[in-house]
Amino acid sequence: MLASVLALTLAVVTGAAPEARPPATAAVTGRLMFRQKGQLLAPRDLRRALHGARLAVGLRRGWEVLVAPVADDGSFHTSATAGVWRIEWLEVGGKSELLPPHEVDARAGQTTCAGQLELALQDVESELGANAGSHLAVVDRCVGLGPGAPRLPIVTGVARPGSDYEGSGSRGVLEILAGLRGGWAWGSGDNDATVGGWRLEMVSGLSSPLGNAGNLLLVASFADVNREVSGVVAPVAATRAVGLGAGFAPFGWLEATAGGEVRFGGRAGVVPWLALRGGNPAFGIGGRAAFGPDGRELSITVDLSPLFLVGSLL
Repeated sequence: MLASVLALTLAVVTGAAPEARPPATAAVTGRLMFRQKGQLLAPRDLRRALHGARLAVGLRRGWEVLVAPVADDGSFHTSATAGVWRIEWLEVGGKSELLPPHEVDARAGQTTCAGQLELALQDVESELGANAGSHLAVVDRCVGLGPGAPRLPIVTGVARPGSDYEGSGSRGVLEILAGLRGGWAWGSGDNDATVGGWRLEMVSGLSSPLGNAGNLLLVASFADVNREVSGVVAPVAATRAVGLGAGFAPFGWLEATAGGEVRFGGRAGVVPWLALRGGNPAFGIGGRAAFGPDGRELSITVDLSPLFLVGSLL
């Protein structure tokens, strides 16, 4: 789900691909149906519940975004460049229902049928567009689908479940940006010192996506480290720090890391550190221990992904 939020964020923020889009040599077609309390319904059967809201299926491939309007019978159709497209959301008027990513292979010179998308909800009127726990199933049902006078021959290529991140196993833009975190640390140190400051980190996993359990991690950081001792007017050390580290994620929600940082601008030196973080790619809380020139420092840390924050506000 978080990956879909991030993908939709980039689609909205960038607006268009940074380069000219290649010519459309393929097409994607399919049908959207709803399951409400076990009953299969087409959009025309839900006009009153939908309050006339326009429906459209959202597809993405890298920076390219396609929006395929949904007809009253549930059919949708769009021209596309050849390649693997990800069905990631459903537009509902001014809202979006995020979908588990499904991939469809649009082949050059053909119209690929993604099958029948069946979105199950308990109550369409109150739940659609609220991201309240809908379930998506794809059925191999392509008879009668496609435009009335198809320009390209229709072939079956039923959409299959995709990974959370496009190009899982590689380092795409989404995966790299998902590892950017901003946070704050505060705590105490030896000699009754108070320590804290902001921290910017870039975390990358040896495997993709970043949230994989059992992932090996690399961490690069830039931070402001403040240390004040009770009774001392000026800080003993108000420094900047550049750090590198590595770690392991035994579970998708837990990261253990260790490394060193070079501090400069105050009490300079090389400082080893250990950290433990619990959370997800969007938000985390944890603890950090550093062993600096003035003794041990123990801090509580909180961090947030700027990209996921933007996505949650859209």
